[in-house]
Amino acid sequence: MNRFAAALVLTVAPLLIPAGFAAPAEEPASFPAETYAAIVQRQTEATGAGNEEIQVSIAILRPTPLEEALPLRDVLKNGGQHALLRAIQGRAQGMLRLGGLEYPLDLVVEQQQGDVRHIAVVTTRPIQVNETNSGAASLDFPFGLAVFDVDSLGRGEGMVYPKATLEVLPDGGVGVSTFEDRTYSLIRMKLQR
Repeated sequence: MNRFAAALVLTVAPLLIPAGFAAPAEEPASFPAETYAAIVQRQTEATGAGNEEIQVSIAILRPTPLEEALPLRDVLKNGGQHALLRAIQGRAQGMLRLGGLEYPLDLVVEQQQGDVRHIAVVTTRPIQVNETNSGAASLDFPFGLAVFDVDSLGRGEGMVYPKATLEVLPDGGVGVSTFEDRTYSLIRMKLQR
């Protein structure tokens, strides 16, 4: 268990809505409601050449307030991560663009605390053919996750967990474990619109 990730997610990720949950009727949203640009920074251990930086764009259509997302914690606790995956898959709450790749955001949860917004974005990670064919251990990490804080001006930072598993912790929070402890910094984040 990545304890740093668990601490970040405890404030945001007990937050998912079960299949069939009826949200209050809303006005149609324009896409995207807000877009953030940031840099994903990862260390290149293999070459020792320093850090690699990749431009990322996170477009949020309609975030789910934490209170509305809490029932998904029970889905995770009672049915495991595959039940959670089925409950959130296809919800289309936004889009993450990483370099030339795009991933739909199945869940975007936010919590306002003073001037800071805590935001968690979750995608059901696309499983690659070679993972399936080889029965790779990474198959047990079906989510991609980014957790970040932004201030009232839309500036912030956070962490990206490209291959993650979620679990309910004994204290009721939601923790994150990552495949091969791979996490990346999300830096120089700013609101575009």
